[in-house]
Amino acid sequence: MPSIVDGPLGEFKCQPTRLARLFLKGRDLWKEKCRNAKSEIKILKNRIRFLEESKAALKEKNRQLRAESERLQAALGEKKSNY
Repeated sequence: MPSIVDGPLGEFKCQPTRLARLFLKGRDLWKEKCRNAKSEIKILKNRIRFLEESKAALKEKNRQLRAESERLQAALGEKKSNY
């Protein structure tokens, strides 16, 4: 039967050193998980920013090409009316 350790935190069924190792391991795993999540968030935020900039650039290019197309259509219409 395991011994019970009495201490200021109450009664535990295993040694305080084992508990300390388990708590430290849990803390380290939690910290690693948070670091990974934080770096993934940073990567995704950068990707979103890049995609938004790219989308804005494509919209501007599209607007320019439409304006150019309209200008060329108008010029073509003038040439046809002259002949």
